Formats: sequence, structure tokens, C-alpha cells
Amino acid sequence: MTPGESNDEITRFRLRARKWLAETAPRRFEVKEEQPDYWHETRRFQGLQYNAGFAGIDWPQSYGGQGLSRAHQVAFNEEAAQFELPSVGFQITLAILGMTLLDHGSQEQKLRYLAPMLRGEHLWVQLLSEPCAGSDLAALRTRAELVGDTWVLTGEKVWSSYAQWSDYGLLLARSNWDLPKHAGLSAYVVPLQSPGVVITPLRQLTGDAEFCQVFLDDVRVPLDALVGGENNGWAVVTSMFAHSRAMTAGAAMTGPVFQKSRGGEADPGRDLIDYVNSAGRGGDAAVRQLIVEVVVDNVASGLLAARVAADPDAHPVAATMAKMLGAEAVQRRREIELTLRGEEVAAWRPENDEDSQAVFRYLCDRTATVAGGTTEVMKNVIAEGILGLPREAVPDKNTPFREASR
Repeated sequence: MTPGESNDEITRFRLRARKWLAETAPRRFEVKEEQPDYWHETRRFQGLQYNAGFAGIDWPQSYGGQGLSRAHQVAFNEEAAQFELPSVGFQITLAILGMTLLDHGSQEQKLRYLAPMLRGEHLWVQLLSEPCAGSDLAALRTRAELVGDTWVLTGEKVWSSYAQWSDYGLLLARSNWDLPKHAGLSAYVVPLQSPGVVITPLRQLTGDAEFCQVFLDDVRVPLDALVGGENNGWAVVTSMFAHSRAMTAGAAMTGPVFQKSRGGEADPGRDLIDYVNSAGRGGDAAVRQLIVEVVVDNVASGLLAARVAADPDAHPVAATMAKMLGAEAVQRRREIELTLRGEEVAAWRPENDEDSQAVFRYLCDRTATVAGGTTEVMKNVIAEGILGLPREAVPDKNTPFREASR
């Protein structure tokens, strides 16, 4: 709590949130993300959440937020843990891109873009990775050229989650080819309805098309689309990475986090416990050991995420640890679920039964150790940021990008 803030004030806020959630929020939100109805409902519910005073809880009032404290946001998150809020679709928009604009946006950009995010009017997408620039993002080749008073953007992005449903993207592009690869990058706000933007959904292993490839062909944006200053894009994206890892860990503070699917004390493997009991296998020692592993991993990862989220002075790399632990925990949980179901999941049937859903969840969560940064990259960040180990040698670190080997 901040000075002057009382426990009674937080309690009143918590009780108001509890009442609103009980009257308004669903326990389960069944509509799939591929369906237009999902995005209509997620926008609608985000608007309801904003009107009730539960969006942007600790964002400044001048940008559409509530101007309250982190303790208020923690209280709301704890109450929301028992619900699957339709506004979860705004996590990328708010917890990553909104926070990045708060960090690096100009005053005009904050006033223009943040309140519509909170009201559910605009969805945003990250436009970062490229076919030849994934973990080594600074090797990207999307070009930004200043022509008169206009930036002209040309290139392609990939793995852009939900771009087909989004209104704006925050794009990282190369604005100076004569600087080293990390130094010659800039970030831009791109309206996705702009001429020259083509969005192609990519079909995944699960059958869904969450990710997209985005092509930019001489897309023109004004001077004030630049975020954080020219050739300062790496600082902007570094901030974006930190917020992304916090969100994927469940440690973000701006939106509906700690959903049931995210683990933590709200869901200590109860579905698996119910399954093995109904199958008459609850007394099997080997089965019980697997269930214990799920419960311990789930609770530990959830508590770490909660601790990072609640601590405004947490180490900058703490969210990276929470992200890595949470990703590995959810993947192990899916593996154990398939092991327990055995031959029932040997074939993935089109029916929407629990066995088929178990296979879907397993395939879907293979992305957990990639989304928001691969586990390998996370280990490097932890090694350098917390353990103080030296960085790996980068031969072309100081080489102008146009001369670097690619």
C-alpha cells in the first residue's frame, strides 16, 4: 500500500470487485479465439470492465486509468482468479503494449491511444519477429525510410498473435543500416487498416490460426508514429520484452490475470484429481506421485508470479524467472495429463470430448516455452541479469548492419 492508503479502503474496493464479478463475469468463457464472436465479446466486456472502474486500475487518470495503487490491482486480480473474463483478449494490448507506451510513448501518444485500449475500442499486436529474425531479433530487415514528413515501412513480420483481429501494431524496423544492428532500430505505431498492410493467418498444429504473417509494402505513417525516438527502438523493445514475460508468467498487473488456465492456487490440478478418482485410480501410488507433481508445480509457479506482480521493487529479471517456471510447469502438466489418460488420447478425434481437449491443450501449450521468449533465451537473461555471468561474445556487435554477415 502507498502512504495514506488504508486496509479499509482496499477491502471496500475488493468487496465492490467481488460483487461486480459475481454479477457480470462468467465462470467459464467458452467461445474460441478464432471466432469473430470472441473478439466482439472481449471488446464488449472490456468496455464493461472499464465503465465499472476495473480497467487500468493503477494507470494514471490522465490516460484513462483509475489512478489507484498496485494493492488495488492485486485485490482485483485475486478476486478475478475464479472467473474466465472475456476481456482476457486484451492482455497483449494492455499488459504489453499499453505498458510499453506508458514507458516510452510521447504525451500525445499516451493521450491518443491508452484510453481507447482501456475502453475496449482498440486491440493491438506486436510486430516484431521476422522469418530471419526470431531469437536474434536485432537482425531484422524490415526497413523504415524517412521521405519528407512521412515514414515509409517495408518488410514482413511473423508470429504476430491475433493480428487479424487487431486495430494497431507496434512495429520494430531498421531506420539506419549504417549503425550496429541493435542501434539502428526504431519503433512505430502502425494502423493495420493502412494501405499496403496485408495480414495472413497461419494454420497451426492445433488447427487454429492464432498467429499471423504481416506484410508491409510501402506503408506510410506520419512522423509522430515514432515511439521512443529515432534509432532508440531496442530500448523500446527491451521494455516490451519485460512486460511480455510478466504477462505470459501471469505476473502482469494491468489486466485479468491468474485465470484458471494459468495455474496457481486457484487451480491446483483439481481437474486431474477428479479424473483419476472417477477412473478409480486415486489409490495408485504412481498416479498420485504425478498428481502431486502437477499440484506442486502449479502452486509454486502461481505463487512466484503473484509475488513478482505484487512487488513494485521486484528485480527486473524476476518476471523472466516466473515466465520460465510457469512455461515449464504448464508443459509438464499437459504431458502428465496425456500419460494419465493413456490410450484414450492415442487418436485425436474431432469430437469435443475431454480426451480430445487434452490433446488440444497439450499441442497448444507446446508454445509456452517459445512465446514471450524461448526458455534458452530466458536462461541467458537470468544468467546475465541475476547471476552476473558474462554475456556470450557477439562478433558483429559493433559492425554496421549493412556490413554484418547475414
